[in-house]
Amino acid sequence: MVNVVVALFLSGQVNPPDRVLSQITDLTISYWSFDKKTESGLLQVHCKVASEVREIFEELHRARFPIHSIRPMAEFGWSDDESMESNNTSGFCWRTIKGSKKLSDHAFGLAIDINPRLNPHVDARGIPLSPGSYQKRTPGTIFASGPVVRAFERRGWQWGGRWKSSKDFMHFSRRIY
Repeated sequence: MVNVVVALFLSGQVNPPDRVLSQITDLTISYWSFDKKTESGLLQVHCKVASEVREIFEELHRARFPIHSIRPMAEFGWSDDESMESNNTSGFCWRTIKGSKKLSDHAFGLAIDINPRLNPHVDARGIPLSPGSYQKRTPGTIFASGPVVRAFERRGWQWGGRWKSSKDFMHFSRRIY
């Protein structure tokens, strides 16, 4: 079935199958903004991780970890590049892994990217593979000993900043199957 799904995606059809959509839920998330105010946004995730995602973002809000925005990918025409360029925090996005035909964990609502311009994906040499710059002292940046990694890892999520080759500092994913 995955080959059919990938073929549909690659042909330009952005509508995920009903079996995937039926497992995606919308969460209204309160977050601490860069304007030092509480804002709210819509984050779409797999229903099996919804309660822990809500807990994680409540923890980040209490820690006053700044987030630029949280908007669903549909507002960006399902363009991961446009969402990242806008420094948008997102979850569900029907797409493949860049440079691959394999569906991303985002395609199942099991991955979240946070402040992507501040937490880019970099290759093994540290050269950005996505827009942005990684500076640990900049507010909104994710680092190993910080509150974001602690909140996610305590609940079984994996951080892309711990990958062996490239580092995807914005990325958290969760296996549930």
